[in-house]
Amino acid sequence: MSWLETYRGFVYRWEVDHNDHLTVAYYLARVADAGLGLLEALGLGPAYMKRSGRGCVTSDCYVRYQRELRVGDILHIESGVIRAERDTLVLGHKVFNSENGEVCTTVEQSVRHVDLKRRAAARLTPAQRRVAEGRHVQWDGPPREQRPRPRGLAGFRQTARGTVEPSELDVFGQSGLAHYIHRFSAANGHAIAAFGMTPGYQREQRRGFSTFEFQLAIGGALCPGDPVRVQSALLHVGTSSLRLLHVMSNERNGERVATLEQLGVHLDSSAGCARATGLTGKAAAGDRWGVSGGAAPLPLTFTIGQAPAAPSRRRRRPPRRPRRRRRPAGGAGSPTSPTASATGSPSAVGPTSVIMPVGLTDSSLIRRTRVTSRGEPGGRLKPRAFSARASVSMRTAPFCSRWASSRTRSTISSWGAVCASPAGAACAGSWRRGSATAAGARPPRRPRRP
Repeated sequence: MSWLETYRGFVYRWEVDHNDHLTVAYYLARVADAGLGLLEALGLGPAYMKRSGRGCVTSDCYVRYQRELRVGDILHIESGVIRAERDTLVLGHKVFNSENGEVCTTVEQSVRHVDLKRRAAARLTPAQRRVAEGRHVQWDGPPREQRPRPRGLAGFRQTARGTVEPSELDVFGQSGLAHYIHRFSAANGHAIAAFGMTPGYQREQRRGFSTFEFQLAIGGALCPGDPVRVQSALLHVGTSSLRLLHVMSNERNGERVATLEQLGVHLDSSAGCARATGLTGKAAAGDRWGVSGGAAPLPLTFTIGQAPAAPSRRRRRPPRRPRRRRRPAGGAGSPTSPTASATGSPSAVGPTSVIMPVGLTDSSLIRRTRVTSRGEPGGRLKPRAFSARASVSMRTAPFCSRWASSRTRSTISSWGAVCASPAGAACAGSWRRGSATAAGARPPRRPRRP
């Protein structure tokens, strides 16, 4: 027989998480509605429950999340019977995005036929099984993978605690399927925060934890007022995935009520589209949050972040041109002013210095300079002729110094104007009329060719 549509609805604003995805608990709320719709079609709905005192309660769910639903998305669910057993029916649900027809989630829901007063299993009648087999469908969902689990609770961490409220009850008078998941989701938030994936980290780095598989088992009923505690353990860390186990207990009697094996990925939402990103782990010495038996213990503290990027090949720079060292003004090797040598005080020299051309000879009309060709590292020597009145050898001389070469000419230079101030012009005139050396001053040494 063909599939039966059992739910059609809409994603509301309050049903999404901080990743803008429909919260997993509200997926399960819609699956619970779809399950009731299919049971009603099989004659095992609320009317049958009131009449006979028996009903079909959820005992197991295997959920695979394949595509996300966001605010405003429209969806519908189609359901059918995968198989009928002695006291159990395995129902199959497919959640579709009604806009494009894509399958978002597949769910295998096992419901057990029980006596609601004694909570004991009751066999299905042959007529009930025939009706269920009439709704049989070919199931093509992903197969369930059985993984090792710990036998005890040694090493588990307390991650959630609360009390069952009357508003959480379903039509069977016990805690609804979605409220189990709400508590497990709160426990998961505390569990991943214990090793670095805190809410602050997720907001600042635009990261998240996105669940892609649930294996839920419900072994007992929760009634209003029951105190509930959830303990969690980290079972496996992959490249970008995590596997956790949550155990829910009734604190009043210590009964194990439900377990949830949760698998998810470290999500990167900074690029506009969700994608899995790497985890980097760093164990804390001596502090282990693990489990005993069936699964290896894992370290408690992890530093969550992106996987290290592949080393990039750096572009090789050409060698730099060697810089020509300038002689400091008034330092060693610089000629001193006759006024300063006579007084013995540097304050007798003017407060500024004027750049003057010195040591110009006929042989300096051609000089060599370093020219850097494009695309060629380093440089090469190339002679270059220049006009004696356009470019001259320069040296910084103290202001109003009277020493200079007899062949020095006061003219413009490629480095800037010469004798820009009136005092400098007067000083230049004195150089034209003055002798090569001042009294007691050593004549300047002709600069070497570069």
